Amino acid sequence: MGNAIAYLNNHWEELTLFLRMPEVPLDNNATERLIKQSVRNRKNAYFYRNETGAKIGDILMSVMETCILNDANPWEYLVAIQEHQKDVRKNPALWVPWAYKNRLKELKLQTA
Repeated sequence: MGNAIAYLNNHWEELTLFLRMPEVPLDNNATERLIKQSVRNRKNAYFYRNETGAKIGDILMSVMETCILNDANPWEYLVAIQEHQKDVRKNPALWVPWAYKNRLKELKLQTA
């Protein structure tokens, strides 16, 4: 117990540095959730039949996580890019997860 208290006293500045920076979160739950998704994908990767399937799985996981981080529903996004694949190929920058809803609105206005 004495060693632990001595360690705490000797490293107090370093251990409490995050308390002096208001933008630093008190926990790392968001980071842990992101890591959990990668671990889950790695676990599921055991069931891919070949390397190409694993690459596709990695790409889909990345796209879905990007959607989640940008408050877009991954299922709706994937359906939208399939339904509008010609426009996606012509204007890929307009179909990123954080902007695709605006593009859908533009297309509705054009057809109306």
